[in-house]
Amino acid sequence: SCRTEFRGRLFALERRLAKHTQSYLVGEMREIGLAAAIEGPSAIESYGFGYEPGFARQLAADIVQTVAQRGETAPPILQIVCRQLYDQARAQGHKLIGPGLYQKALGGARGALAAYVRERLDGPGYGVHGKLAQQMLRALTVREAGGERFARAREEEDLLAFPDRDAARLVLEELIAD
Repeated sequence: SCRTEFRGRLFALERRLAKHTQSYLVGEMREIGLAAAIEGPSAIESYGFGYEPGFARQLAADIVQTVAQRGETAPPILQIVCRQLYDQARAQGHKLIGPGLYQKALGGARGALAAYVRERLDGPGYGVHGKLAQQMLRALTVREAGGERFARAREEEDLLAFPDRDAARLVLEELIAD
């Protein structure tokens, strides 16, 4: 499976495998569906982890609240948060994931999203231009009271107003692809 924002990277493979695949659109999910999606992988024994009783529902509720506040959709956030929880649990040798790990290691859904953005900007996709990408993201957002950042529209020419316009254009294209 893959989220639609990554699909363009797979077009050549999709064409080659077209007769063997079938696409399904995963729309917005309610809390009960999110909880089921959270718990699903823990039923696969080879993954070797589980959730504390009631935690999947608690996590789903937090994700629903976060997306409502941010005006986003739940499935991508669910994927980011669950992957980070799984990685943290494995790194710390935990077999059971619960609210303690969620708050301590990730800082909730908001903390997980912030960590995800930091990891992406520090990763190989941006290379030496990670700081430039951070500046562009700040230019593309406005900080509200309470520290939350929200998207704001900017003209492309304004975003490319850096000394190295070619690097700025590459970074902008990477941000769009991300």
